[in-house]
Amino acid sequence: MTNNGRLGQVYAGRFIADIGIGETAVIAPVYISEIAPKSIRGLCTYVFAANVYLGIMLAYFTIYGASLHISTLSNSQWLVPTSLHLIFAGLIFILSWLQLESPRLLIKLG
Repeated sequence: MTNNGRLGQVYAGRFIADIGIGETAVIAPVYISEIAPKSIRGLCTYVFAANVYLGIMLAYFTIYGASLHISTLSNSQWLVPTSLHLIFAGLIFILSWLQLESPRLLIKLG
């Protein structure tokens, strides 16, 4: 956001954001399928996937809203959607380190 024309900083920001989002897309469904009871395991993973798609839809509407309500002459038109994306990606990445081990793994370890 404050890269002053340095493309490396843009790449670094995208890399950090993609680590959080990529981690969530892989680890969360596996964790859910490990801890969910067998009778509702499919439903739980479906709800997770539905929320991912809901988030994508909200991102599109945020970008659309920014293009309608923020002047094209202002940097805020791309700063607002990008900032929201980075905030949530960073939050997910940080909170993933606080996640406890799954009950299935703890049973396996004794």
